[in-house]
Amino acid sequence: MTAGRAVRPDMRLVFPFVSLVLFVPALVGAVGHERIPLDSWSYRAIERFEALGCCTLPEDRPFSRDEFMRIVEQINECFASGRFSPADDRNRYEWRRLMQEFWNDEAQGDPSKRYDRALFARDDEVALEADFDARAFSERAPFGDEVEYYLASDPTVKLHLGERVTYDVRYRLLFGPQHGDRADDHKPSRREKSFNGLTALFDRSYVLATWQHVDLTVGRDYVDWGRVLHEIKGPSLER
Repeated sequence: MTAGRAVRPDMRLVFPFVSLVLFVPALVGAVGHERIPLDSWSYRAIERFEALGCCTLPEDRPFSRDEFMRIVEQINECFASGRFSPADDRNRYEWRRLMQEFWNDEAQGDPSKRYDRALFARDDEVALEADFDARAFSERAPFGDEVEYYLASDPTVKLHLGERVTYDVRYRLLFGPQHGDRADDHKPSRREKSFNGLTALFDRSYVLATWQHVDLTVGRDYVDWGRVLHEIKGPSLER
C-alpha cells in the first residue's frame, strides 16, 4: 500500500496562467499530455506486463500520457518478439486496450477514438475534452438494517492549448442520504463540501506544460511517493 501526497500551491496562481496561455497563438496537433489519474485501469494493466518482464515502470506516479506511450512501446516489442501466443486471450486483451488508449495514431489526436472515449471539440488553437460518468450503488446504513441508495459521478474537463499545454480539472460528486460527514454542517476537508445530499470533492486541477525533456506543472495533483511506515496503520494518506 502506498501513500499519496497532494501538491497544492495557491490555486489563485493557476487561473492567471491559464488566462495568459489562452492568448498565445498555437496550432493544436496531438492532444493529451495530461497526467493519468491514479485510479485508472491502465496502471493495473501495465503492472501486469511489468510482472511478466515486458516493461520497466518509473517510480513516481501519476504517469503522464507521454510516459504511458513509452511504456506501451516496450510492451509492443514484447508481443512482437512472439513471447505471447495467439491463444493468450487475457494478455492480448490488456495489450489491445492499452494500444487503443495510448498508441493508436488516430486516437492520439482525437480522444473520442480512444478506449476511454470522451466528448471532444477542437479548432486551430484550442481543443476541449470532457468526460462524464454515472454509477449507482447501494449499501447498508451505519448501525442499522436500512439500505441506502447513492448516485456518483467523476466529471473531468481538459483544455489543450496547442501541442504543449493542458489544463485538467476533475471533481467527484456523490448524491445520497445525509448523515455523518455528509451532513450540510460538516466539512471533512477543505476540498469536500455537502449540500442537500450532494457531496462535491475537489479532486485535481493543474496546468501541465510539456517540452521534449521537461514537464512543468502548476496546481493540485496527487503524487505516489512509494512505501512509508504509515501504511501499516491504515489506508493511503493525503497531505
